[in-house]
Formats: sequence, C-alpha cells, structure tokens
Amino acid sequence: MNLLLKYKDKIVSFGLLPIIITLIGIHLFPTTAMLGTGLAISIAGLLYDVLRLKGLNFFLLQGTIGIGVCFLLRLFTGYEYIPKNSLTPSLEFMLLICAFIHVTAPEIYRNFLKKFHLNFTSSYLLEAKIIVIFSSIHLIILFFLYNKLIPFSPENNFGIIYLIPTLIYVICLVINIVGIQIAATQSPREQHIIRIIPICNGKIYLTPHAENTTIWDAPIKTLFDGPLRKSQRYAKNLIKKHQSTSQTTHKKKFFPRLILS
Repeated sequence: MNLLLKYKDKIVSFGLLPIIITLIGIHLFPTTAMLGTGLAISIAGLLYDVLRLKGLNFFLLQGTIGIGVCFLLRLFTGYEYIPKNSLTPSLEFMLLICAFIHVTAPEIYRNFLKKFHLNFTSSYLLEAKIIVIFSSIHLIILFFLYNKLIPFSPENNFGIIYLIPTLIYVICLVINIVGIQIAATQSPREQHIIRIIPICNGKIYLTPHAENTTIWDAPIKTLFDGPLRKSQRYAKNLIKKHQSTSQTTHKKKFFPRLILS
C-alpha cells in the first residue's frame, strides 16, 4: 500500500478501476443502474484528470466511451441491441474497439492531447495490446461456443462470460504496478530544488551562499521530491510558514513573488 501511495501519480492503470468495478457490478446489481454508476465514476475521474492534473488517462477515456455507449443503448433501447445475458461481452467488445484504435493509431491520442494542451507523460500501449489480444481471443472463443450451441452450466457460464473479462483488466492493473515497482528499484527518484526570493519595494533580498560568502543565493531553498504539479502549493505553504516566524521580529508583512526552479 505504501508503494501505491508513493507512486500514485505514475500508476496510469488506476484508470482501469472504473472498468473493473463495472464488470464486477453488472453481475451483482441491476445492470442499467450499475452502468450509470460506472459511467459516473469514469466521468468524474476523467474530469479530475483533465482539469486538475492537466492530463488525459487513456483508460478513463476508454471506460467513459465503452460504458457510456452500453449505458445509452440499454437505457433508451432496452434489450433490443444488447440482449439479456450479453451485456458483459458487449461492453468488452466496446472496450476492445477503443484499445484496438489506440494500438493501431496511437497518433490520434497524442494529437488530441496536443490540441487541448494536455500533458503526455505515460504510455498505455502495453496494456492496450494485452486488452486487444486477450479480449479478441475471449470473444472469438465465446462466439464459437455460442454458434455450436454448447450448453453451459451456471459455473461455466459465470467463468466464461463474467470472470474472464474482469481478469483481463486486473492483469493489466497488476502488470503496470509491477512495472512501476521494478522501475522504482532501478532508477533513483528525481528531486527538484525550490528557491524562493522575496521582493519588497522593487528590491530582491539575497543571502550569502552557504559554501562561498562571495556568492549570493536565495534566502529560502529546499528540496522537493513530489510531483511538479504540487510544487507551487508546497512553495506557498513554505512562504506562509516563513512569514509566521519572521513577523515576530518584523512588524511589516512581506508579499514575496515565488521563483521556482
């Protein structure tokens, strides 16, 4: 759990969780309501990723599209296009189409990110290839078995229709977590230096460098090993802490401008 919390910003396959939750939930709860719940989770995660993290997790996008199409078809057409007991294969097929497009034409996803000025920091091709290979094999076998009209026992029906699609996405999640763990042991974590220079009445305030008194440096300097998107907030909190201690000796309150590097 500590590993997951430490590298939560890098584990891109967490975007698979809404899909896994939906695949499990449609077997346990009313299907239309569960599709709506899964869609709401995917949209919420997608909006947070775009608006807060300035990125676009492909698996959240995949889940939103796949679950959304199945939800709308079931909501407005009932069982006309998605017959009873075929919802899981239909959802798996929709997700397979999204993964197949990403594998065969990854430039579409990258161009979309560039157009809307979103960050591209992770590759989803490995997991997408796994989804394409295993889901294709599963759906082909399932189609063959249904055409042969082979009767299924309840246990076989659960395993073939419901369990296998869920395991495919769980495998993708595990592979990504293991990959992050291996990468973390082989490469040191990147650290950043935050330098803060107060500016008052148009003048900057510097202090002598710790090792060389002839060199002037920023008064406040600290190491920061978190994600860069949180560095600004960290610097502001550091300034507030510094102001609270300096105001005990100086009555005048300073409003510094943050200079990050």
